[in-house]
Amino acid sequence: MKQNEHQGIAFDKLILEKVTFETDPNYTFGKKPLGVQFGVDIEKSLSEDKKRLKIVLHVHIDLSGVDPSPMKIFIVVAGHFSLRDEQNVGALEEFAEIQAPTIIFPFVREIIANLTMRTDFPPLLIPPVNMRVILGKKKESIGQVKKIPRKKTPKK
Repeated sequence: MKQNEHQGIAFDKLILEKVTFETDPNYTFGKKPLGVQFGVDIEKSLSEDKKRLKIVLHVHIDLSGVDPSPMKIFIVVAGHFSLRDEQNVGALEEFAEIQAPTIIFPFVREIIANLTMRTDFPPLLIPPVNMRVILGKKKESIGQVKKIPRKKTPKK
């Protein structure tokens, strides 16, 4: 198995689609430590023949602890995958849930580190994260928001 293949799935390319990076030039470091808040939204696009997958990560980063945030980052990265094993049609659907975002996220971490190294701030090094936990929490919250209570039908 080649290094870029997993279960007959190839990681074809990674595209940085958008970067928005803002810093507050008037911000001065104080004694209060800054925290990092980030959010990840995922878009999945599977081809009709189920042989090509595009996963887009939308990552939002804010430094917290002061208002307004001294630094804001928004990154959109797309990972393109393809099915190499014809016998595993449907494998990309399962792969899209956790594994594909997990493969793409380290590239996002590297982009953030490189961007912040070129500022007056210390480099922002996002630690490795468990995408299963992040995506699981997202599904739970989505499920809670979308729950619609059943209307009771009146008895006749």
